Amino acid sequence: MTPDDLVPMVRELVEFLSETGYEPEGRWLEERLVVLEDPHSSADAVEHVRAEMHASILGMGGLIDLVPKPEQGSTWSVAEAGKRLLVLADRLYLLTEPSRTD
Repeated sequence: MTPDDLVPMVRELVEFLSETGYEPEGRWLEERLVVLEDPHSSADAVEHVRAEMHASILGMGGLIDLVPKPEQGSTWSVAEAGKRLLVLADRLYLLTEPSRTD
């Protein structure tokens, strides 16, 4: 995993979360993006952020436990938003796996 691999995907997830009623979770991810986007971030800081994001997906209260609530007039139905969240969470999981670190 390199920040270049992860940043666009996390941005997409942040946008999705804000569109489906999970702004606090999106802000939490945005805070980690600061580290990934900073060229002066140490390898340890990037690794810490990777591990935090990886741990945020599974388990009680993880991303896969969220039930997206699209805003009125959204292009997402509840079912489509749920499927999309699972796809994004899966991508984040794969990109942040410890075995994927380069």
